[in-house]
Amino acid sequence: MVTKKVPDWAKEMVSKFRSGVSHMFLLSLNVADYVKKQSGDEDVYVSVKRYIVEELLRSCRIVLFYDVGEGIKFPDKKMEEEFRFLVFPDAKQRIQPLPKNPEAALPLIGRLLEMDLKRANNILKSSPKKGKEITSLAGVIIGYSEALAPNVPFENANAGDRCNVVTLCKWARNSAIAKSGNVVVMMANNVFDINTCLRIESSNIELIKVPYPEPPERKEFLINLEVNISGLKFGETVLNLSNAAAGLSLVGIEDLAKRASSDGVPLTTSLIWERKKGVISAASGGLIQISKPNFGFEVIGGLLSIKAFFRNIAVSIKAGDYQRVPNGVLFLGPPGTGKSVVAEALANELGFSYAVLRNIMEKWVGQSERNQNMVYDLLLAVGPALVFEDEIDQREQMRGQVYHGDSGVSARMAARRAEYMADTKNRGKLLWIAATNRPDLMDSAMLRPGRYDVIIPFLMPEEDERVEIFKAILLKMSYLARESSNEIKSGVSESEFKQMAKLTVGYSGAEIEVIWQRAYDFSRARGSKAIEFQDLKTGFEDFVPSKNVTMYEYMTNLALLFANSASLIPPKYLERSKKLKELQQDILKRRDEIDSMDRLSKL
Repeated sequence: MVTKKVPDWAKEMVSKFRSGVSHMFLLSLNVADYVKKQSGDEDVYVSVKRYIVEELLRSCRIVLFYDVGEGIKFPDKKMEEEFRFLVFPDAKQRIQPLPKNPEAALPLIGRLLEMDLKRANNILKSSPKKGKEITSLAGVIIGYSEALAPNVPFENANAGDRCNVVTLCKWARNSAIAKSGNVVVMMANNVFDINTCLRIESSNIELIKVPYPEPPERKEFLINLEVNISGLKFGETVLNLSNAAAGLSLVGIEDLAKRASSDGVPLTTSLIWERKKGVISAASGGLIQISKPNFGFEVIGGLLSIKAFFRNIAVSIKAGDYQRVPNGVLFLGPPGTGKSVVAEALANELGFSYAVLRNIMEKWVGQSERNQNMVYDLLLAVGPALVFEDEIDQREQMRGQVYHGDSGVSARMAARRAEYMADTKNRGKLLWIAATNRPDLMDSAMLRPGRYDVIIPFLMPEEDERVEIFKAILLKMSYLARESSNEIKSGVSESEFKQMAKLTVGYSGAEIEVIWQRAYDFSRARGSKAIEFQDLKTGFEDFVPSKNVTMYEYMTNLALLFANSASLIPPKYLERSKKLKELQQDILKRRDEIDSMDRLSKL
């Protein structure tokens, strides 16, 4: 293996090979993308596989590819002839088709790998062509490795899969292969699709991720496309297009550019986002829904201290002062108090992608961990992003409250999640926001600083806040209508908004939005394009709230009990919050005393 001007993942691979750490590697993530390489005086883009062959394995006399679909293949005929001569002692066998099935193909490849260059030169009775520096005999690239050694427990795997896993494990620990200087590169999209035996540290197989392209790489590639794709025009600056393409591979960006050129339209951020939503959703199996919110805090009524807090965070992020940015923020409070809409608007204020994360837990063995790994990789790729998880209590339940007899999967995933959220390298790149109205059902480990550093209560709005909410919802409806080439007008005055606020005592923001929606329907039913005060009153009279007032009060108390920043608690609730926390401490103290007495009585 030789090094030239190579990307970081390739440098890591070369370094570990040369230092003798391993001769076998498993590449994952963005393995189907392009890589930039130098060709003469210019840069060209080639596939990862071709890059490995031409740059990292160029000092190998024979390079071969293998996957269960196509069998054994070679870059040129000469290499195939030499392979046949080395692995087949019988001349008749050398003219037979090479086997596709791994049970027959892997032993042949293994025979080549155990042979060193000197012995091969003696058998072939020739040395490599002059001018080409050859230091080892063989480089083997195994594509679609997940099909060769799928992530299935040994007891459930078929005999063929078990045999393949054992063969690959033996290659990794084979001292003859290590001494020969030969190398094996396995490739898979998701490392968790590969059998566990090949991923553990003791396997001697080094795991290396090929990352998605960073902003400078995307920008440079777009400039290259503008030169090389006939008819391609950019509708916006290259920088804007590059930022919008976060999370896409270079192959995906090229596909978009070719489509735009073919359709005769300029490449714009809206085109990229339209495509990106589908790509990320498909890549994550629907576990990540990504969007670019088109509204900010202007559509949020009330919540002044919360908006001020997040505006300060936005300033810190834009200034690169990531130390002031929390790892995660937890929103608490009754339904309809603005938790989801604040998260979405915050993404717009930060200039972040808005990623809604679905439940990644599945019943099939290994699938949940696979989902988690894939989701985290994709989130980093689309970053900077605000990651929002609603009803987090249903995913992060208190230990002992749910069944955990899953061979430790839940525990491992919880630990991985906590580790990921606490990783300071992600500050300013990923902002985790979760929402719940039942924090008492969550695992206490997820509530400590380092996971959700800031816990914010969202409470039922006061009268003055309801006035602002009525105005903000009208603005939001206008934005949404404009997207569909529609228009919403209003003839409601300031004094009339105040009248509506007095009528809606105890109403949440979500319930006020329902009133607006019904007012819109009533205005259209009477043939008007403008919503009037009477429409709002009719909408209010028509809507019958069905919430459980006692449960809402309980959720409010929980939000005040768990909130950890006095500045984010409305002044009228500060004393109540203090008393709730004192009551909690008193209860815990008494519980400890009872437990101590119970233990003493058993002595």
